[in-house]
Amino acid sequence: MSHTSYKAFASDQAVTTLNHHSAVEDVEKAAMMADVLPHWFDRHRAVGNISERIGVEADLIFKLMRKGASK
Repeated sequence: MSHTSYKAFASDQAVTTLNHHSAVEDVEKAAMMADVLPHWFDRHRAVGNISERIGVEADLIFKLMRKGASK
């Protein structure tokens, strides 16, 4: 699903259920959802949200997003 706002992204079940036990595929799905947010600031907030939920640095999520974009 493609969201048009950070609020919609943050309330999506695919994001709210993320935790440090989440599968890589689930994290990747949330990262791709964040990557298509229209505003750069919302994308950064979304990546911060994901990184806090799963307990990794935001830089790793950004790398995952770049990897997915190159597929």
